[in-house]
Amino acid sequence: ALLLHSPLLASAQHRCRLGDVRQPDGSFQLGSCEELLLFGESVGDGGAIKLAAALAGNTKLQLVDLWHNGVGAAGAKALGAAIAKNTVLKRLYLNENPLGAEGAKGIAAGLAKARGLRHLWLTRTNAGDEGAAALATALAANHVLEALDMWE
Repeated sequence: ALLLHSPLLASAQHRCRLGDVRQPDGSFQLGSCEELLLFGESVGDGGAIKLAAALAGNTKLQLVDLWHNGVGAAGAKALGAAIAKNTVLKRLYLNENPLGAEGAKGIAAGLAKARGLRHLWLTRTNAGDEGAAALATALAANHVLEALDMWE
């Protein structure tokens, strides 16, 4: 048998989708995933909270795309706590989720302590002035974030 190894194929093996990681009980088993692509999967707050729990023990996952998933304040607060502890995750995309000011504050609390996250996307999250102010304050304490994308 011919065995081919390609860096391109190896990379694709570490790009995961919801069916690859969600367990029957709703928890997440991240395994060797380096990128988790959940665009439009409607995981909601419950899924975000369970994903945040899985991120606590994460040693591989570098990108989480939760764009347009119905994540609100509760899910955002859990994700904020996760990014405060996780040093491997580099990119978090939360665009088009109804985080609101409270959710943005939850992300900001984690961002202030985060030492791994480099890119954070929060476009169309209804963070408002209060949420934006909390994020601005968090940025003063965070010296590793390279990009924050946030507009309504």
